[in-house]
Amino acid sequence: QEVEERKRTEHELRAAQEELVQAGKLAALGEMATAIAHELNQPIAAAKTYIASCQLMLKRNKLDDLAPTLDKVSDLGDRMAKVTGSLKSFARRSSDKNLEFDLRQAIKEAVSLMKHQFHVEDCDLKLSMPGQPILIMGDRMRLEQVLINLFRNALDALHETDGPQINVKLSMDNDQAMIKVWDNGPGVPEEIGNKIFEPFVTTKKEGIGVGLGLSISYKIVKDMGGHFRVTNRTPSGAEFSVQIPLSNKQQEG
Repeated sequence: QEVEERKRTEHELRAAQEELVQAGKLAALGEMATAIAHELNQPIAAAKTYIASCQLMLKRNKLDDLAPTLDKVSDLGDRMAKVTGSLKSFARRSSDKNLEFDLRQAIKEAVSLMKHQFHVEDCDLKLSMPGQPILIMGDRMRLEQVLINLFRNALDALHETDGPQINVKLSMDNDQAMIKVWDNGPGVPEEIGNKIFEPFVTTKKEGIGVGLGLSISYKIVKDMGGHFRVTNRTPSGAEFSVQIPLSNKQQEG
């Protein structure tokens, strides 16, 4: 009976964690809404202009000019489809599949989703990655959520910083992949320290966050056999380090 009770409790805990992960994703999408609208509004406006040009060409019987203009409209459609496709992938429930993937692609996708938020906040993003694949095992969607949480937290911390900057560096250290994300903001208050990974602990102003993003991220990294740390840099800024074991294929290579 105790074994059955323990199994049922573990199942309920896993289900609760999955709900928290999903809630975190939807909260991230909500905060990115302005940037997403900006990303879609530009190609929509450009497409309307091109369509008006096509109508004018038809009236003037300039049919030779139609094809290249329609190609541009098609390219804009592909661009919008890529945005919505990325959002759908990010929002859907994780599959819990333990698959091998290239960390570089996960970082690129997370940066792509946040691209216009960096632009809106006038934040300079510096990205450093090796030329060869960095392969790990896990759920790529969840790892992308960890990165987006780190980017969002850094942007929130930089609101009152002149010349805001976020740095992302991916590297390998023996059999480990290392992702470092740091900013030039005020850093993590000393009284919070490593408690920042606990649920409902937040450095954000009241009403901005509830303090679940980093605790969810911590659990995701831990489930992948990794480590998650935070330190303050000199002279200023916080640095988050995510360390995850390389896949067997990468280690053997």
